[in-house]
Amino acid sequence: MNSVPANPGGPRPDAALAAAMCRHFANGMVPVDFEDGATLVNLNAPVDYLPLLLSGRGLAVRSFQGVDVPVGEVGPGALLGLEGVCGTGRHGMTVKALGPVRAAMVPREAFLDTIRTNPEAGLLAFTVLGTRLRACINSTADLKFRDATSRVARYLLETLTNGPEDTGTGTPCEGRLPFPKKTLAVHLGITQQSLSRVLNRLRDIGVTVLGGRIRVADSEHLAALATGEGGE
Repeated sequence: MNSVPANPGGPRPDAALAAAMCRHFANGMVPVDFEDGATLVNLNAPVDYLPLLLSGRGLAVRSFQGVDVPVGEVGPGALLGLEGVCGTGRHGMTVKALGPVRAAMVPREAFLDTIRTNPEAGLLAFTVLGTRLRACINSTADLKFRDATSRVARYLLETLTNGPEDTGTGTPCEGRLPFPKKTLAVHLGITQQSLSRVLNRLRDIGVTVLGGRIRVADSEHLAALATGEGGE
């Protein structure tokens, strides 16, 4: 069968990394479609298959006192199960679909055979793991050094654009929040009340939230807040 091309949209990894992952690991794989809210992988489930995201995105969660706590997002190019395939052999978290998701199911043995015989594929897998590690480090730094306003601004910027480098004077952008505000607050390490206060303040710079839709009138101004310092 023909390989399934990656969708370059969505959060990191970027388009080039997503295409490279598909080139090495999705050949001959039959795509599987998941509906919004569907579980892509389960915490502690055996890593028999590694879903390779082709389009759409997912939310990685861990259970804490019976509540699903978001720990990160995955997008096109993500190969779920990398952390466990060579370790415990089990998934380290649950990942749920944020909207429709298409994935190629890569058998564990096929993945291992590929990285054994193809050094470039093995290096790529380590690159993906490194990208996730940097994301975890950045998230930890955000919780320690950034105030609530800069955390929210940075998240919105990365969700609606390609980050600060994709902004310009007067550049508007809009999209959909990937999950409810209550979940977003937990994801950002702030209270729901703090999130509401920040969003109310951001109205002054043209950030509007209607239900799950959000629009930013000037992404450059939002980028300035995303890099700001100071406490709430």
